[in-house]
Amino acid sequence: MKILLISALFAVILTGCGSSAYEPAEEAEAFVYGLTEESVHGPTGEPETLDYEPHETPEEYSPEPEVEHLTHTPQPAIPFDTASQFFSEIEDLFDRDNGELWGFKLHVPIIFACPATRNAVANMPDPNGILERYGNVYFGTLPEYVTIFDTVVNYDYFGGKRWVVVPWAAVQRGTRENRLNLLSHKAFHWHQYELWGLDMSWNNSHVNEMEARIHIRLEINALLRALRVTGERRYSAVHDALSIRAERRGMFDRAADENRLEMVEGLTQYTEVTLNRHTRSAQLAFMEGFAAGMAHGISLEHSFGYVSGALYAFLLNDTGVQWKNSINIDSDLGLILKEAMGISALMPLYEIDLTAYGYAQISQEELAWADARESTLRVITENTLNQPNLRFYHSDFEGLNLAFSGHRFSFYGLGMVFRGNIDYQGSFGRLLVQNGDFIVHDDGVNIIAALNIKVDGRYISGSNWELTLNAGYEVVPVGDNFVVVSSE
Repeated sequence: MKILLISALFAVILTGCGSSAYEPAEEAEAFVYGLTEESVHGPTGEPETLDYEPHETPEEYSPEPEVEHLTHTPQPAIPFDTASQFFSEIEDLFDRDNGELWGFKLHVPIIFACPATRNAVANMPDPNGILERYGNVYFGTLPEYVTIFDTVVNYDYFGGKRWVVVPWAAVQRGTRENRLNLLSHKAFHWHQYELWGLDMSWNNSHVNEMEARIHIRLEINALLRALRVTGERRYSAVHDALSIRAERRGMFDRAADENRLEMVEGLTQYTEVTLNRHTRSAQLAFMEGFAAGMAHGISLEHSFGYVSGALYAFLLNDTGVQWKNSINIDSDLGLILKEAMGISALMPLYEIDLTAYGYAQISQEELAWADARESTLRVITENTLNQPNLRFYHSDFEGLNLAFSGHRFSFYGLGMVFRGNIDYQGSFGRLLVQNGDFIVHDDGVNIIAALNIKVDGRYISGSNWELTLNAGYEVVPVGDNFVVVSSE
């Protein structure tokens, strides 16, 4: 059993096209589990699985609904003229690049979608001719089986064409700069699927360990210093960064996972920043701000590669070597830079002046972070695991997926804890959680606290959640806990 994962940085459980049912915290993460790039489709294909967490492969969906072709101009939730303007902005950005950055043009098919109305507005037609043209855009309605979130997907419904899909609220409520950042980021992900295929999985849970976090922050500070200087000083800073990197990788043996995050998200961040900021000072200022925010976030395991991968790419560009045509999903940007700069032997950590990269402050902050993390684990254990709880065993269900806005934590021996607003669906029915903890346990079971549980037929509720069961399922008591099971 596997969990299937796509991650994004915007909350997507929306009631309308300009507001969300569950308002996420500032800079909160939103993730969708149970769906791959190839699994958000119509009734037939089977999704690729990622080697991450236990989960069942979804079965086939029900047949596609018939589509009524439009004979008049609709009144969509997404205004055609505004969507056309936003499409023109990103097309102009890609026109100016004209393939210079990567050797190919970055134009991609894009859909703006409204979860409440299922309206979809695209920048180009689909192979099946389902989308109707209105001026410079193409309009249609997404079927109910399609989960709308910002990602790159193949829609069999639209002829198997790969699209960048973005909820309308994510582009409407931001500034022009925010829109271009988001769309250029997603566009490069589209090209990564074309170049590298579908298996873009990794597991960097080791980054929750204090020593790994310290080393990553030191490495990034050394890379930032390298970009501020030239000549021997740059060589020295890169040498330090690579030595710190090697020390960490010797401790945790997760180089392949780190490389993949840097290749997928780091190079995408590099693309976004390069296209939208035209001077090195502006690019460096953005990356410094991003790194500072990342360092104080709770999800360093998911975000460090955005920074380190982009910084290695900027440094590689400055060497003048031709590196972009020879990379793949498993390339090591640090190793490529090491060879490009002629760095041979690396140094042991004790020979590096770590104070130059903020070691004293970083170690103090990370010690406090580790203490807070242990406190978080104690709260989760006391409030959920040691209390009556409701359990969903993965092997008992089909078609599972989980979307959320908020934060997530990884703990060795426990699994993933999602904290925030959660939408968990499968053959059993649907669970909606508001401002709660939901545990995806390593043992293949999902758990939520069940204090004050109330059962009313197929409608079950807790203090901060509601569960609607499909026909053929029920909740039964097992010891002090409750389990969702098939009643057939």
